[in-house]
Amino acid sequence: MGRKFTFELTEKQKLVLQTIKDFKKENDCYPTVRELAIRLELSASSIQSHLRLLYQKSYIFMIPKISRNIRINYEKELKNETN
Repeated sequence: MGRKFTFELTEKQKLVLQTIKDFKKENDCYPTVRELAIRLELSASSIQSHLRLLYQKSYIFMIPKISRNIRINYEKELKNETN
């Protein structure tokens, strides 16, 4: 049997999400996959996997056909804070 899908974030997913927020705050732009991989000392494919799950869980969204396409879904963040 495969893993059960949950909307809860793993510690690694929380770290990736926080790193995206920190990067945006420090640089006034969102990070690339490569920049995240370097900061977190993970492979680009590992970052892609975490981003895919964050997207499926609605914590981020990605704008197609532009660079630096990762965006935080702040509506999801606000919903979680009020629950």
